[in-house]
Amino acid sequence: MEYDQILRLLIGTRLGERLSSIQELFSQLETAQKRFQEVFCIGCTEGCGSCCEHFYPNITNLEAEYMALGLMFEGRDQQILDMIHNTDKEPSSCPLYRKDTSYHCSCYAIRPLVCRLFGMAVSKDKEGRPAFRNCRWNERKIEISKEDLELNRKVLVTMSDFGMELEYLQPEDPKTYPLLEVLERAIYKIRFLIHMESDPEPEPNAS
Repeated sequence: MEYDQILRLLIGTRLGERLSSIQELFSQLETAQKRFQEVFCIGCTEGCGSCCEHFYPNITNLEAEYMALGLMFEGRDQQILDMIHNTDKEPSSCPLYRKDTSYHCSCYAIRPLVCRLFGMAVSKDKEGRPAFRNCRWNERKIEISKEDLELNRKVLVTMSDFGMELEYLQPEDPKTYPLLEVLERAIYKIRFLIHMESDPEPEPNAS
């Protein structure tokens, strides 16, 4: 089931509104990245998953809730909880990494923002100008001059800009937390909220 189909089941609920907002942000990012990649001819080496092997992400509560809902509707929430309970709380690589899958990510469709941006966005230098840093594990050595970046500002995908957009969606709690810690909390929270939304209140006794 596509994520937007899942969200339609939650139309009118606060949970649905919150998760629809982050789904829209990710859709905007995907569109922007396609254009960015076309203009600068950038991309990851096919079959590479090195970034996942060397990185353990921190994510926001909202991102974790987004992931938790997707896992629930895929029927994988308990599987992920079991994995969390049997994994070192501070692993050196992403515990969702799977070497034998095409994307190497067991949660690719619902991955958090940092994973979507890694290697496919620009940062800003000390003077606030765009700068592209090639992924150290990418076999394709991509070099983009600052002049080219300046000339194509309209198509740039900037990490800090999308990071700020994510913060705006949850201003009361913009902090990030270790993936396993926050995903475990989110799964239990989404389970509870789904139960509350789907369990109608009992009708009062007729007088």
